[in-house]
Amino acid sequence: LPEHLVAPSFGHFPSIYLHSDSTFWLGTISGLKHYDPETKILRSYVHDPSDSLSLSHDIVRCVVADPKQPDKFLWVGTAGGGLNRLDIQTGHFQSWGVEDGLPDDVIYGILVDDSGMLWMSTNRGLSQFDPRTYSMRHFTTADGLQDNEFNRGAYFKSESGELFFGGINGLNAFFPEHVQNSTYSPAVVISDFRLSNESTELWKYAVTDSEEDHAYAFELSHREKILTFEFAALDFSAPDQNEYAYRLINFEEEWQYIGQERRATFTNLNPGTYYFEVKGTNSDGVWNDEATSVRIVILPPWWKTWWAYLSYFLLAAFSLYRINRFQIKRQLEKAEAANIKATDELKTRFYTNITHEFRTPLTVIRGMLSQINGHQEERDIIRRNSNKLLQLINQILQLSKLENDKLGLNLVKLDVVFFLQYLTQSFQSTADQRKINLSFESPITEWVLDVDELKLQQIISNLLANALKFTEENGRITLAVNQVELAGQPALEIEVRDSGVGISEEELPHIFDRFYQADNSSSRRGEGTGIGLALVKELTELMQGDIYVESQLGLGTSFCLRFPVIDLAETPHAATSDILDDRGSVSLQNAITRPKMSSMQTEDTEKPLILVVEDNTDVAHYLSRILTPSYRILISKDGQSGIEKAQEAIPDLIITDVMMPGKTGYELCAALKADERTSHIPIIMLTAKAADEDRLTGLRTGADAYLRKPFDPDELFVRMEQLILLRRKMQSHYAQKALPADVALLDNIEDRFLSRVTRLVESELDQNLSIEEMAAQLHLSRVQFFRKVKALTGLSPSRFVQRIRLRHAASLLSHSDLTISEIAYQVGFSDPKYFSKQFATVFGQLPTSYRNEIQTSEG
Repeated sequence: LPEHLVAPSFGHFPSIYLHSDSTFWLGTISGLKHYDPETKILRSYVHDPSDSLSLSHDIVRCVVADPKQPDKFLWVGTAGGGLNRLDIQTGHFQSWGVEDGLPDDVIYGILVDDSGMLWMSTNRGLSQFDPRTYSMRHFTTADGLQDNEFNRGAYFKSESGELFFGGINGLNAFFPEHVQNSTYSPAVVISDFRLSNESTELWKYAVTDSEEDHAYAFELSHREKILTFEFAALDFSAPDQNEYAYRLINFEEEWQYIGQERRATFTNLNPGTYYFEVKGTNSDGVWNDEATSVRIVILPPWWKTWWAYLSYFLLAAFSLYRINRFQIKRQLEKAEAANIKATDELKTRFYTNITHEFRTPLTVIRGMLSQINGHQEERDIIRRNSNKLLQLINQILQLSKLENDKLGLNLVKLDVVFFLQYLTQSFQSTADQRKINLSFESPITEWVLDVDELKLQQIISNLLANALKFTEENGRITLAVNQVELAGQPALEIEVRDSGVGISEEELPHIFDRFYQADNSSSRRGEGTGIGLALVKELTELMQGDIYVESQLGLGTSFCLRFPVIDLAETPHAATSDILDDRGSVSLQNAITRPKMSSMQTEDTEKPLILVVEDNTDVAHYLSRILTPSYRILISKDGQSGIEKAQEAIPDLIITDVMMPGKTGYELCAALKADERTSHIPIIMLTAKAADEDRLTGLRTGADAYLRKPFDPDELFVRMEQLILLRRKMQSHYAQKALPADVALLDNIEDRFLSRVTRLVESELDQNLSIEEMAAQLHLSRVQFFRKVKALTGLSPSRFVQRIRLRHAASLLSHSDLTISEIAYQVGFSDPKYFSKQFATVFGQLPTSYRNEIQTSEG
């Protein structure tokens, strides 16, 4: 060989094979090499983990040509990759390893016998391989080998065809044709039967089997969950080489080939009949086609036997009979319930409609009351009775909602100690007038819980109002708060005690019934409706609480409430501001004050324009009367005309009712908020629809505030003024903000409108567009365009256009070398001096100073 092939860096040659084409195939520790002496070309084949068609291992021990196609295939033995076949033309390898049936992946030598079989020496015996069928046969010390482990390079074939293989304990020599396969097919016997992994005598479970095909038959209980069969083939020449296969008919129909394993286990078989079959081979791999069979019957549990199913059928028939009788009875009850439900629904609709109808005239009564001068005593009587009527209306409406499961909880985190103390103090003035000692007691200074603030307020207010009603002068009323144990959990306890007239023992069980009134009128200070305590009990149960009452005639009454402590609300602490006054109506006098309107009017000599959309003439007249001193008023009597008037006049704010002929207030709000001309206008809804879901509906359609009738005029003024102040902040924002000309970048309708205006102005900077031309291009009238721009920016359209031109001029000063005069002409100013003056007004410095400052900061 050439010297470069035997260099130390190349490694030694475990094998050298001279091919029929006079080329050499070299097995090395660094892969398979092919050397052509004529061309002096050396080609290498190595293992590539990413290529499944490469050599399976880099250490090559032996090489031999294929006995049938020597010019096309080579057989290569490796020290760790098993047997390889090389396709000489493509350079691709196919490999066989332990997973394909070889006893070991280390092959020391390969010899080809006269019949074309490959004989391979390994670390675990001698293997015969058929290149045509890829079948294998293995020989070990049990077959007469000197040892299962052979040596490297110790293999040779004589001219007579005898094969020699050297191992660690000697030499094996044999003629392949003298090695014959045994034709004996051994029977397979069941050697052990296990239940739940415990060996069991077969005869204990065997029964007489009428089928001759089965040597055994078993009946097992359904409780037997794990079955194991052990078996053995009756071939003792080399029992370790016997192989087995089994199947369980009615569970798995395919044969399971398990090699030398002699055990089969089954778990959780359903009741039924199964046939276990097993067959085996002799040591030469000859199968016995006659399988050993066992019939297994797993008995069902008693509840799945035929007599159990008969019982089920009889029971089902009896049940159907009873169900049929029950359905007939239920249909009669259902018809009666439907009549009751229809009556309840009619009553509910009546409650809802009448309370809504009461709210509107109450709004006028309470509103006009504040406009009457003098007659203080008469005004107090009217106010007190209107508040009482409003309270009764609210209670009736809540009872209606409770009856129909439409009243839910609105939990907030609240300091109940402070809240209840504040609530008690709100009744102090009434108690002082009646010379009653009203006190609050609590050993706890602060306790934050999750409660429904409004419902707890209604409960306590009703109890305190009742205590004040039935307690004589110089009496005593106490509201006590404490922490107690309730079913092993902390609970809130509230007790309202009074020294009043008390309740008789006969009437005590009925005080929480609706419309019930105790018959001790001689000692009562006022009349009631029987609604208050019924509402207290139902609201308490809605909050998962309990209420107890103790009373004696002449000695007073004690109401005790207990609520479980829960922690579900994610809202922050509720503000204790809207507290019921001593008449039971919401008082905002302590929470808000009406600011002086004169301060607003000094800022803007033109009064804001308010559009009132109200179908009730009295309410519209009342609103007009209280708003006229501070605002300009437009009146519209229905939703459709309100939309048209809003689009025409572009008011500063809209006040609308919800229920109106034609379009509702919700529809009006949605239409105006979606219209580019009116989307910026704040909208306040005044309505008798006071439910939470109605308020949420109004807010979702775009309303900025939602006040229920009857409303507090001071609250209405505060809401209006706050909305107008918010609009002025918006004007300042838009007056200073530079909007992109690309409308697609904006998702706000006001931004898009002003962006269109900006783009229109910047497209013709050197032209003096008139307001009429700009309005026409934006599909607006001159008045609509003027009021829209004024409402959004606080600037007239001409001032806003000038602001755009000046902002563009500032950009040119920063990024161009044009002179001041050139920039002035380019942005539409005909007089550079006037341009400089207006630029200084907006930016606080002259254009020259502005450019110098920009250049200095950039430098």
